[in-house]
Amino acid sequence: AAAAAANAFNAALNTDVRRLQSGMSPTDLVQAPLWPDRFPTDMRRRWDDMRKAMRKDSAQGWQVWIDWYERVLKGGPIVEELEFDCRLSLIEDPVWKEGTTAINSEIQRREEDYSKRQQNSAGQSISDKDVPPLAGQTPALYHYQYNGELFDVVTVDPQLSVSEDFRDGFVEVLKQALMEFQEALAVPGCNAYLPVRLQKKLQELVDLLDQKNADTSEFAAFLRSLSVSIERQLIAIQKEGGCGSGDVDETLLDIRDSMSDLKGCYREIAIIERETLKTEIRGDNADEVIAELKGLSDKMSAVESALSPKAKKSLHGALDWAEEETDPELRADIAVDQTLANRNLAQAVKHEMRRQSKEFAKDVISEGRKAAAKWLLRQTASVVTLGLSKLLKYAPSLKDLVKDLNEAIYAEESGMDDAEDPDDPDDDEPVDI
Repeated sequence: AAAAAANAFNAALNTDVRRLQSGMSPTDLVQAPLWPDRFPTDMRRRWDDMRKAMRKDSAQGWQVWIDWYERVLKGGPIVEELEFDCRLSLIEDPVWKEGTTAINSEIQRREEDYSKRQQNSAGQSISDKDVPPLAGQTPALYHYQYNGELFDVVTVDPQLSVSEDFRDGFVEVLKQALMEFQEALAVPGCNAYLPVRLQKKLQELVDLLDQKNADTSEFAAFLRSLSVSIERQLIAIQKEGGCGSGDVDETLLDIRDSMSDLKGCYREIAIIERETLKTEIRGDNADEVIAELKGLSDKMSAVESALSPKAKKSLHGALDWAEEETDPELRADIAVDQTLANRNLAQAVKHEMRRQSKEFAKDVISEGRKAAAKWLLRQTASVVTLGLSKLLKYAPSLKDLVKDLNEAIYAEESGMDDAEDPDDPDDDEPVDI
């Protein structure tokens, strides 16, 4: 029996190799049924026995893995499996330490929640309502770009969440970050330690960026999958105090930020991230979230900030409409979309703060740069950070972004201390937020 199974495996493997050699794309191969011709009889019998045993041990909750393997057997869109992998990656570390039952139960809960949302979306329960510009659309359409003085709303196109030029700009930024990473590693005496797996994934990311003009959905799926793996490894390195080289650590932060910016350009990825946020912002807490979002919007409108009038308006989005809506799930949809818009602004602010901090360190910022523009940027960052901090109670997935913003604000303030006017009594006054 073992020999028959080995022969069946080798035959299937050889068929896959021939398919690739004849021009079949790796994506098409992954989406094809697991067994090229048919499920070998002996292997099917073994799977049937294993499936029965797993179902009999119902307390362990193996059904989620039975469903997963049968999807793999049949084949299907790679995006679906990558989304499943991403949902697994979002499970908190304490759950993984609780054992099989807890892990499978959490996976099953997430799968059921995802399935319900997909069914609700397909049912279009809001199709007969007047939907505001933001609510119910995935992903949130608001993205932001700094023009040197103000953040403005970025236009979108049918395929991407943003324009192709905007996306290409982030591709180049990420390529530059990856190049600086390699240069930092090559410095004589560099004692950085990086896992081989991380270096391999970073090289795969370099190769992927050369295919940015390929099929949008396929590129987005692979980008999302790679970023999840890389980000988890970077978080582990940070928890251990870094890789042993401050310069390399800095380039890894740049890579992480640039990946985040680039992911936001793709509708497919933003849809997945929206679904993640919907597990946190629900009908039972939507009222509180909307109240916090409105407070942030009102505060940003009341203070001087680095936002254009259009950008300020975007932070209010459909909140007025939400106050009139009585359906808790629709209110939650609006809250999720508006939170995504605020998150996109926060990422743009963080990116600009880190960029300016680096340029100050390199003495490439001209002394003639307007102090007012720098102050407005810090004021904007402070208000956005406080607003997102108040949302952490409901959306803990924003935690890393808030942490990064606080660090960017600190770095910017440290770099600007010498540039401020010591005779100006307002310099030391805290921002009223």
